[in-house]
Amino acid sequence: MIGRTIAGFRIVGLLGRGGMGEVWKAEQVGLRNRLVALKLLRADRATAGQAIKRLQNEGGHGANLKHSGIAQVYAAGEAEGLPYVAMEYVEGESLAKRLEHGALDPAEARRITLALADALAHAHGRDVLHRDVTPNNIMLEPGGRVVLLDFGLALALGQSRVTSDDVVLGTVHYIAPEVLRRFDADARSDVYALGVVFYESLAGAPPFAGDRREQVEHAVLHESPDPPGRRRTGLPAAWDHVALRAIAREPGLRFQSMREFAAALQALEEPTEPAAVDSNATTREVVPRDPGAPRVLRVAVMPFTDLGGTPEGAALADGFADAIAVALERHPQLSIVPAISTRELAGQGLRSVAREFGVDHVLSGALHRQGDGLRVTCTMVDTRTASQVFAESLDGTLRELRDIELSLVRAIAGALGIASPAPIASGRTGSNPVADEHFLQARGYLQRSDDEASVDGAIRLLEPLSERAEAGAGVWSKLATAYRRKYKHTLERAWLERAQRAVSCARAADPASAEALAESGQLHVLLGRHEEAEQELRAAGTARPDLVEPRSGLVALLKSQGRIDEAEAECRSAIAMRPDAWALYNQLGALLFEQGRYEGAIEAFEQVVRLMPGDSRAPSNIGSAYFMLGRLEDAEVAYRLALEHQRTALALTGLGTVLFYRSDLPAAVEAFERAAGLRENDPVMWGNLGAALRWLPDSSERARDSLGRAITLARESLALNPRDAGLMADLASWLAARGELAEALEWMLRALKLDPESAHNHAHAVTLHELRGERADSLRILERAILLGCRWEEFERDRDLVQLRSTPEYRALRKRHARPGERSASSVEGDPRS
Repeated sequence: MIGRTIAGFRIVGLLGRGGMGEVWKAEQVGLRNRLVALKLLRADRATAGQAIKRLQNEGGHGANLKHSGIAQVYAAGEAEGLPYVAMEYVEGESLAKRLEHGALDPAEARRITLALADALAHAHGRDVLHRDVTPNNIMLEPGGRVVLLDFGLALALGQSRVTSDDVVLGTVHYIAPEVLRRFDADARSDVYALGVVFYESLAGAPPFAGDRREQVEHAVLHESPDPPGRRRTGLPAAWDHVALRAIAREPGLRFQSMREFAAALQALEEPTEPAAVDSNATTREVVPRDPGAPRVLRVAVMPFTDLGGTPEGAALADGFADAIAVALERHPQLSIVPAISTRELAGQGLRSVAREFGVDHVLSGALHRQGDGLRVTCTMVDTRTASQVFAESLDGTLRELRDIELSLVRAIAGALGIASPAPIASGRTGSNPVADEHFLQARGYLQRSDDEASVDGAIRLLEPLSERAEAGAGVWSKLATAYRRKYKHTLERAWLERAQRAVSCARAADPASAEALAESGQLHVLLGRHEEAEQELRAAGTARPDLVEPRSGLVALLKSQGRIDEAEAECRSAIAMRPDAWALYNQLGALLFEQGRYEGAIEAFEQVVRLMPGDSRAPSNIGSAYFMLGRLEDAEVAYRLALEHQRTALALTGLGTVLFYRSDLPAAVEAFERAAGLRENDPVMWGNLGAALRWLPDSSERARDSLGRAITLARESLALNPRDAGLMADLASWLAARGELAEALEWMLRALKLDPESAHNHAHAVTLHELRGERADSLRILERAILLGCRWEEFERDRDLVQLRSTPEYRALRKRHARPGERSASSVEGDPRS
């Protein structure tokens, strides 16, 4: 081939051969100073349709991308029966070649990844995915330029894959899990691939190893990767968080764009000391580990076993394990996965826990109480060597419970080779064994905030403790938490007032208590006192960065202010710091749901299921997301699963909604009635019941009464929190259903003013304006609702919008804003929405 001219390019040398074809070094005739890389489809592959399609993709997509980090395509076509692409010739070596000599310096790894993120952001901005980001397709020029090659697998967003349904093309280590599961790729799939490149550049090897493709696929889909810091000493924990978030198994938990990934990379601080790669982590030629270099150790705490087998003893064991985890979390070199998160996998053994959470050590224990006597046993296993590194058995009395806890924490720290964590005020007396035991039991009960009976148990234990003269900020703060959660279960104002009094006592006992500040901030959020809430939550987070509650409260505050993007960023940042905190995943799911990003919401709620097995809220929330996606069967399955865990109003009203949209009105009304019976003070339960009764024959009076109850309760709630825009929109819809259209409009305008970006509020506004006969306003707001994330199914199910859907204006709007994969309007015509 050398010396041959093809399509105006004279071949001067061979650059390489691959499965699809050959790449030749050539010079463009008439432009002797311009060298090109000429890619030719091999003659024996000229009839392979997919190979031709891939080469055409590379020519077509590459020609439309003009970026210094993307190899420029000069020409593409067919000459002498050979399909070809002529692209920029890049001097230098591939990143794969560079990595053969070992991992990169962290600063260099970040520089290269940032350059690639910028190039891919450019491609994504032009609706082009790469789909094959690997070290082999990344060139490093001597002058420092980073160039991305090979858009042969690229496709335009929204197009079908080039590959067949049975084959996933690409290099398996870098293929996103959702693509391996045969879902279409999106921008987050490229984020995953670039995340693997970043990880490999730091650690010297990809996150998942295996000799066969099947082994790697299984690991990608089912195993949790080690943080890069386990393979490289001296790497700050923040670098681990960024690398692991980029390669999160669930797309909704990754960086959502290349720009977001780049921002996180830019925010990283460079290691203050040299980072060395662990020679045991990879077979490449690497620098040996410095045994004295500090690194963050991840320890999973298993649920402690109550050998007495009583409910009270189980709560004591839960509280004791929680206290150990909280004390260890205080140490800067420790990252703790608490017992509440490991509970689901505890029965499957230490290996399952270690693999799922990627921890260095697993801690387990048991409590055996006989009268006032107590024996606590505790063991810890090094997951890397599968050897026991710590075992302790302490005997004492209930009076010495606090001393036993402190002794165990010191002994565990010693076994890990670190200093003992600084003690913190626990809220326990340390002088009364019964009081100490009850405080720990209450902490155990409060781990299950979804269960009202558990909250009641905590209240019964904490109230007597609060009456003791020595009661401190810890007891009062926990009691305030229990009261606040009881209020959320019942919506009875008396519990909120008790929570406020308890917080005041906690602040009086210790004005600087982070727990008291966090609880006070959360109450301010409930009452719509945004300025006070932000001040106290941030102060609590500064005082105790290890606490989840201040971060969770701040996310709730930002969401209530309509600052959804900020709330999501804060929530993701908190998850990066505490990836074991189920409450943060629950909030993330709610935020994504609010934005109409239902697939991502499901992924976040599934993390709650993993971390909090048996919690009924997560499957209920998953059911709500499936419902919004129009997947009614999946929604019903999720709601019924939630009801198997616990009979809650949330699950019942969700199930009722599914039945309502299937036009099974009697069954729907029955479910709504049971939900309202469980939460008699919740306006939403009564509003759903009234909405269903409107369409049940001979039920107009019952409908009016139920809607009236919802309206009364909503007004009472808004008197407590006058900034609840979502409830205002609900109130407007219930007023409209009763024909009180003037007042409904007043409340709707207030809701939209308070939260102008809420898809929920706009959806209600569409129906309100249609009932008022304001068709133009309905259509205008409908378009806005769709742009904010509402699905067309929401409006095509609404029985109040039947006439609107029949108009040509609606059909034109529907066509203009159709989304890929959505059903047509006719397929769900008449399907109602409550």
